[in-house]
Amino acid sequence: MSGNEARLFFCQKVIAMKLAISGKGGVGKSTIAAALALLMARRGKTVLAVDADPDANLASSLGISRERQSKIIPISEQKALVEQRTGAKVKQYGQMFSLNPEVSDIAEKYATIHNGVALLVLGAVEKGGSGCACPENVLIRALVSDLVLHKNDALVMDMEAGIEHLGRATARGVDVMLVVVEPGQRSIDCAERVIRMAGEIGLKIL
Repeated sequence: MSGNEARLFFCQKVIAMKLAISGKGGVGKSTIAAALALLMARRGKTVLAVDADPDANLASSLGISRERQSKIIPISEQKALVEQRTGAKVKQYGQMFSLNPEVSDIAEKYATIHNGVALLVLGAVEKGGSGCACPENVLIRALVSDLVLHKNDALVMDMEAGIEHLGRATARGVDVMLVVVEPGQRSIDCAERVIRMAGEIGLKIL
């Protein structure tokens, strides 16, 4: 397949896809994620854009005003929601909590709608000690799995520089991992790590 044929194939297929976009910080992941989400929306698709990068920039890239951005509270910072769904107190370790919280209504209730795109910001999760089995992270992982595996909407995930939010089960629902690279060794090294990790969890279309 030639370069032009590949680009045409991608542009035709990207509509209504579930895409995960990764790469080193600053390479333009959020810009590309926003462009693809808006393109899908303009083609009449129901689009969910997920900002899974702790350095959240997707709202700005989508063109959401600073005033509206200031009102967006990341899911990981919504203490009442986390505690209600997991049954555990935030930042209190050694607790019992649900590993399978109810998340199917979160996108509908907490997304910010802009130009036909529903934006959901996950936020950063502080990892305690050697692991990340905290209520916030359990909720986010369950939410990502639900969005990827059980929702029929077109999905664009703006990832951090890696695949932190994707597990083996979730990877089954992702159509394409798009790795954004700029012409520099650090960016290429990061892309190679992402590709290796993606292969380890079964993501094959990159």
